[in-house]
Order: sequence, then structure tokens, then C-alpha cells
Amino acid sequence: MKDEDEILELMQRWRQAVSDGDVARLLPLMADDVVFLAPGQPTLRGRAAFEAHLRAALQTVRLEPAADLQELTVAGDFAYCWNEAVLTVTPLGQSTSMRLTGADLTILRREPDRRWVVFRAASLLVPSA
Repeated sequence: MKDEDEILELMQRWRQAVSDGDVARLLPLMADDVVFLAPGQPTLRGRAAFEAHLRAALQTVRLEPAADLQELTVAGDFAYCWNEAVLTVTPLGQSTSMRLTGADLTILRREPDRRWVVFRAASLLVPSA
């Protein structure tokens, strides 16, 4: 399988795991030293910080991500992709949702076992009108 296809599959598995609220399925898709950046949010450094943050969020909301790939480039053992993204956030027990839209930038790294993982990610999503 080509690197680009492996990365596209990883990103699809990521979105599905988030939609399913399956944090355990997300963990092997990211590097131990992953970093997540989002405006107005503390920087999440490391897999454990991401896990704690997402588990806490999933206690109160359901997340439904969607993305439209704009660019994917592989350069050796690193790759990046950026998407126009939509994240629908629905408080548990409610039917009213909030939509966040904007760009997501993801940097991936090939691990020694040849798997691609999320290494750095920056989400520029803001509430949409």
C-alpha cells in the first residue's frame, strides 16, 4: 500500500474512532510524544494528556468529525496533510448541536515499525454561523 493510502486510512480510522467515542482505538494512531494545538485551549503534550482531555470531553458531549482533504504530502518519514474540517459537538442528552469549522493541519511520522502516526496536529476550528 502506498504511504498516501496508509495515511488516508489512518485519518479515516481516526474520525471513526472519535465518532464512536472510542479513545482506546485512537491511542495507537498517535505518537507517544504527540502535540495538539488549538486556539484558546491548553497545548496537549503527549498521548496521556490527549487521552485525559478527550475522555473528560466525552463525559459531556458527542463528537462527529468530517473532513475534506486539501493536501497530502509525504517527505521521507514525515508527512503532512491539511483538511477543511467540520466538527459537530452535541451535548449528551440534547438534540441541539454546535458546528465548528475551519482548517486542520496534521503532521505524521513513520515509526520504526513502519506505521504512520499523528505526531503534531493543529486545529483551527471555530464556531460557524
